[in-house]
Amino acid sequence: MIWQVWIDIAIGLAIPVITAFLYFSGRIQRKHLWLIIWGFAVGSTWEFSFYILGGTSHTVKAEWPMPIITLHLWHTFWDAGLFIIGYWLCLLILKTPDCCTSFRWIELSIMWVWGAGQAFVVELLGNGVIWEYNVHKWNPIWITIGEQSYTILIQLIWAVAPIIYYLGFVRINRANG
Repeated sequence: MIWQVWIDIAIGLAIPVITAFLYFSGRIQRKHLWLIIWGFAVGSTWEFSFYILGGTSHTVKAEWPMPIITLHLWHTFWDAGLFIIGYWLCLLILKTPDCCTSFRWIELSIMWVWGAGQAFVVELLGNGVIWEYNVHKWNPIWITIGEQSYTILIQLIWAVAPIIYYLGFVRINRANG
């Protein structure tokens, strides 16, 4: 088994463990816990769809040491963590103690650029190593770098997902202010 698989698993497991630790030690608020749960819910829409579709949508390229559903579960935790990083970037860039309490284009833009950008980097690191998306009419190749081709579906998902996450985020933030 390759080292990337162990890193993938470790980060997927670390996100809920770190979140629970931060919450129960009082370092994050209840709304932050809800934001992680919301990120998990949004990410689960495509991660578990890929699981249900199985070999139709993607091929697992590396030996996975657990039942394959855990790959999708860990990646759903990854997605939640990536969404929270978008929130932290808003706080950092906008130099504010809180954000996403009402709709603001600049916050959505930061989250969208982060989402689209990290999706491309993740694909560069994992596609062809741990997984590979299968080419279909509904998932054509959009770019080839070296010998590795990259399909459009995950990029389209991450073009829409930050918008859905942000809009839900604003509602959660208002409710848990």
